[in-house]
Amino acid sequence: MSHVKLKEKHISYFAQQVLAGLEYLHEKERMHRDLKSENVLVNMEGTVKLADLGLSTTASESENNKSRMAGSKYWCAPEMISSTGYGTKADIWSFGCILHELADGNPPYGDFMPLKALYYTAKYGAPPLKNPDKWSENFLDFMAKCLDINPVERASAFELLRHPFLKTTSTRSEVKKLLQESFLLRVAERLAF
Repeated sequence: MSHVKLKEKHISYFAQQVLAGLEYLHEKERMHRDLKSENVLVNMEGTVKLADLGLSTTASESENNKSRMAGSKYWCAPEMISSTGYGTKADIWSFGCILHELADGNPPYGDFMPLKALYYTAKYGAPPLKNPDKWSENFLDFMAKCLDINPVERASAFELLRHPFLKTTSTRSEVKKLLQESFLLRVAERLAF
């Protein structure tokens, strides 16, 4: 991500892959609860996997532990921060934060200290992208459905997988080429020190 500029079609590819994993978890009544970019693994072939399920739980367990915040601060859903109870839609918020990061280089409020980021997320939701004119209406709508501050109105993984934005996805071979370019840039950067 830090070595190449992602286009919407690349973001769409990664989004589709992550959502497929979330849909599977959510169908099983499981929540990831620590979804962030570091927990999305991608190999050089373009295969995407969700990792670090150490904080995962069932949706009913999270409802019983309303006061328990879990996950990483910049990707934490407003309902989790404010201890109003949360379900699988908290994972969708975290997923939306990953999209924000892929587009802008940082998750929402990523430039703030962690506690200030939590406060702003709980009070105001996610900020808009720095350059919204750079992105298509489909992408902005897709992100808005992920980052709706009201979890009842927030889309599910099932709904998001049917969004028009995901019809603009890269092929696996295009993503593989992008990953290889990124790898070569990192190697060249290390050799140039």
